[in-house]
Amino acid sequence: MSNPISHPLEAAVAAALQPPPLRPQFATALRQRLQRAAQTQGAAGTAAPRWQPGRRLALAALVAAVVLAITLALGPQRVLAQVLGWFGYVPGTGYVESEAGLRVLANPHTLEQDGIRVSTVDGLVDDQHTVLTFLFEGIRQEQKPTSEDVPGCFENPRIQLPNGKILEVLGGSGGGGHSWMQLQLSYPAIPADVNEATLLVPCVPEVLPGLGPETMTMPLLFAPAPAGFQTLPVQPLTQPTETAPTPHGFALSVEDYVELEDGYLIRGRLSWEESEFTSPEFWWIGLTLVDAHGNIIPTEFEEFPNPPSDPSQRFLTWILRTDTKHITSPARVVLEDLSVRITEPADTVAQFSLDLGMNPSNGQQWQVGVELPLGIHTAQVESLSFVSRADGTYALETRIFFDPAAITYITLLDKDNRSQWIGLYGGPVEPGILEQGLIYDYLPTGIHRFWVDNYFVRLAGPWQAELSLPAPSEAAPPTSEVCLRPGDWQQASSQLPEDVHGRLLIQEFAGGMLPNLYLISLDGSDKQLIDTGSWPALSPDGRQLAYAHNGLQVLDLTTRQTRTLIQEDSSYAMAWSPDGTQLAFVRGGQGVFRIQADGSGLQQLPGSSSDMTDIAGWLPDGEHIVVSRRVPGGTLLQTLNIHTGVLSDKAEINNLKGGFVTLSPDGSQVTFAQAVFGGFQYSLFAAPLDGSTSRLLAESSNDVMYSAGAWLGQDWLVVNLYEANTTSYKPPLLLNLNTCQSYALPLPGVQVVAGHQP
Repeated sequence: MSNPISHPLEAAVAAALQPPPLRPQFATALRQRLQRAAQTQGAAGTAAPRWQPGRRLALAALVAAVVLAITLALGPQRVLAQVLGWFGYVPGTGYVESEAGLRVLANPHTLEQDGIRVSTVDGLVDDQHTVLTFLFEGIRQEQKPTSEDVPGCFENPRIQLPNGKILEVLGGSGGGGHSWMQLQLSYPAIPADVNEATLLVPCVPEVLPGLGPETMTMPLLFAPAPAGFQTLPVQPLTQPTETAPTPHGFALSVEDYVELEDGYLIRGRLSWEESEFTSPEFWWIGLTLVDAHGNIIPTEFEEFPNPPSDPSQRFLTWILRTDTKHITSPARVVLEDLSVRITEPADTVAQFSLDLGMNPSNGQQWQVGVELPLGIHTAQVESLSFVSRADGTYALETRIFFDPAAITYITLLDKDNRSQWIGLYGGPVEPGILEQGLIYDYLPTGIHRFWVDNYFVRLAGPWQAELSLPAPSEAAPPTSEVCLRPGDWQQASSQLPEDVHGRLLIQEFAGGMLPNLYLISLDGSDKQLIDTGSWPALSPDGRQLAYAHNGLQVLDLTTRQTRTLIQEDSSYAMAWSPDGTQLAFVRGGQGVFRIQADGSGLQQLPGSSSDMTDIAGWLPDGEHIVVSRRVPGGTLLQTLNIHTGVLSDKAEINNLKGGFVTLSPDGSQVTFAQAVFGGFQYSLFAAPLDGSTSRLLAESSNDVMYSAGAWLGQDWLVVNLYEANTTSYKPPLLLNLNTCQSYALPLPGVQVVAGHQP
């Protein structure tokens, strides 16, 4: 790196105060703070600072000079303690910065209009930012757009100060379900002498103009953070004296850490000040934390590597989180490889022409067979296909081959695309094969010239940064038992237990829109084709099968007679009542319904909500069903009384997609999908219905994913196995929940969706 920092204090301060260009007001404020600290000779402060995740404060040469000058009078450790006292971390909000202390929202407020509730949940102000959290509830499906061509509200709330000045959004994040939306937005700091302001809410996210409340105002009142408000200190990480290797001019460094209750936050940067490349790939930088013994410590990104707001700044910042403090030092953060963007000029040699004719038809394909030079590498465009899209637009889909060890992505554009906006979709289907669609808002005809606008080249490392963390004060907790690790399926017994019998309902995907449904015995015999369909459900006695195909169908497996209960294809997540006389199901965006097995008595259940996304099953009393409901924290399991609509909260799952919950036959246990810390795939868990003591049954990996297939009694679970590198299912396993003994079922690679044990 250029301008290396040589003084230990400078290194520590630079670790705590990172990035963007120096603002004059910050330089002045910092100089004044340090001068006051030197004059008072006071002890290091413990004020609770705050800033929004992602913001970094710069330490330029001017401020460094001020720090060093005052250091001579005050001493290095005293200055460092004073500076670090202004910085901290607030759980749930992020890094903060404030000498005078923090202010919090003192009047969380709710406004209801047209059935929609708008709430300010919490807020916080430091010297740099104002962060507010909003919750919008009661949004109805008919208030939302039905087409991408008609956008709903996308205007963010703004803050109006008493003098009329408007604070606009700087950044933020959020998410939601069918009926709610939660946002956390960052604004410029409200001045220290202003504690009251007005929130201007122009409209509700996603709601169409005129169909929901608009131009709302809400009061904002801020007060000093109360005693005991949790702010965790930021601690510097000193850099090793040896210079780490910087392949291709990139350098990796660690800056500081925050000690959490159950782990650490580790903050660092990747810089390329001396690199010939200018644009690293921001959408995937894989960092690994390795302890002194070479063990990989699971981590997750608390903050993903983001490009700098100023293109002239040649670095990005990142924050890793651990779920343990038992990390033997010195540890290392390792980056094995990364990718850089190469932008091609319009007259690049990486281009080709194709005559689409005067009237291309849906599905028409051209075998291109063109090799495109990409620097010292090449890519081959195999084919191009024409697609008429359901929304009235068109697309040309390309299939491109390249060496995945050298190239990670390619963007192919059309010089002759006259669309109002350029739309792309698709991505890698497997290493070295890219399928990409280019959208047109008109029918493209005639000769079109295609060229590689940009591509990403893989650079080999490794880059490493060493760090030493405090030794843990407590012994490591015992490792919990896991029935199945990623490779354990290969060691499963092929000899099925003699006392386990049953029939399974399976899905096989044969390339159509819907899978084929089969019944098959546990030993692989008596395979019977039922139909094509989705969301199949077996009745408790194994005599009826419900599924979706041209409506809601019920097949009597004894007589082979099929009856249509509902004509429309709007039903999913079906579940039979214990006596087999009723079906409960979900209608997307509406809620939970039930219907008699003979097709009568269709009704929406009282207490149901459009945010209920799945049904785990019925409780044995026949009066309650277990539903999954999306909430800001993930998925909430609730029991719903089918007569009164009374809801009772049960387990909460860290899964925003509904949790894929299945209920045991006696209603005492559930299985669900949730990611293991540091994992990218959902793993399989089991827990009592109240979620009090969940345990990991089967741990997935990037290559293998386990999921629940079907309960067979209380002790046995069929587990599906998906192998990512072959993009297909493997033969499922039979797992004993008490002993963890697993058996390989003598079945083809299929997905089991239900089962019946006589």
